[in-house]
Amino acid sequence: MADPKRIQVRDRFITVLGAITVAGGYYHTPDLVTKSPIQYAKDPGKIRLIAYTDEGGEIANHSGAVDETFYVGVEGYIENQDDPNKVAEEVLQDVRRAIDADAKNPSAGYLGGLCLQVVMDESANVDNEMAMEGINRFFQKFRCMITGADFSEL
Repeated sequence: MADPKRIQVRDRFITVLGAITVAGGYYHTPDLVTKSPIQYAKDPGKIRLIAYTDEGGEIANHSGAVDETFYVGVEGYIENQDDPNKVAEEVLQDVRRAIDADAKNPSAGYLGGLCLQVVMDESANVDNEMAMEGINRFFQKFRCMITGADFSEL
């Protein structure tokens, strides 16, 4: 049996984020990309990313067919940089660019093939409170819409 679509979408986010590299034309290559909060918090690395399904969303039933809207959160943790705020903004741009490109590909297995839509509803939250210590964080929420013939296909 295939994983629920929500998990497939989260896992695709991890795959896409893991493919971000300087050699691929991005600003930075993350040291860690994970779905595990424990690994994200404890493993070393100057640039760490985590993706997970977040709270909120809705389900609409259209005479048996079902659409679900849910959120995937991507958090970035940036440390030991000369300008952690600048690096956080660059990594955030890398994340947005990579997810947007994958969401526009309609092929099976890509976000564009798994979801009807992947969009950012609001700007990212960037936490500058620890910038003096060389640490910065950001959080970007992506709204994902999936569909199924019934609830078991979500």
